[in-house]
Amino acid sequence: MNELCRCAEPGYCDRHKMVKNERLWKCCRGEGGSLDCGQKEWRAWEQGLLGATEPEDSQPFIEWECRRQNLGFPKPGSRLLRPRVQAHNKGRVGSRAKALIKERYKVIPKGGCKCTQNASKMDSMGCDGCEEKFDECVEMLLEGAKSIWYVSPVVWFMGDDKVREEAGELLREAIRLEREVLES
Repeated sequence: MNELCRCAEPGYCDRHKMVKNERLWKCCRGEGGSLDCGQKEWRAWEQGLLGATEPEDSQPFIEWECRRQNLGFPKPGSRLLRPRVQAHNKGRVGSRAKALIKERYKVIPKGGCKCTQNASKMDSMGCDGCEEKFDECVEMLLEGAKSIWYVSPVVWFMGDDKVREEAGELLREAIRLEREVLES
């Protein structure tokens, strides 16, 4: 069960600033009938996707014990699922980088910036794709930094090269962390 869900019943969710029907409410609470008990939906909502507004204390990478109603399915992470899941999962490098930026620099992307769009692009590329197109991904991070009004003066002051170097280090860490998740 998800301890961060604050909603007592289906309806308007204060955390994600959206209306949730009974199925979505159960996913948020960690009681959904899906294999992961709503963890995919939670990650998306915590990142401001699927119609939600990203909360200030966003925690997209938490996990909880899954108590599915349909007990005929194997539990997430079981050996029955692992080979199939890992074969299709390339790593969510963009989402991880976005979370690291928010955690370290307290930067919260708002409307008008391409942060979420660029994170989705990097997620679709996966760990290997981001390593192959490393410079392109760093430029996406730099573009995101320049598009946020209260960050762009810092970029100007520090200089593109220094910010590019920081973005490269952050991207390397995001790739490393995602590889650890994939290998576990």
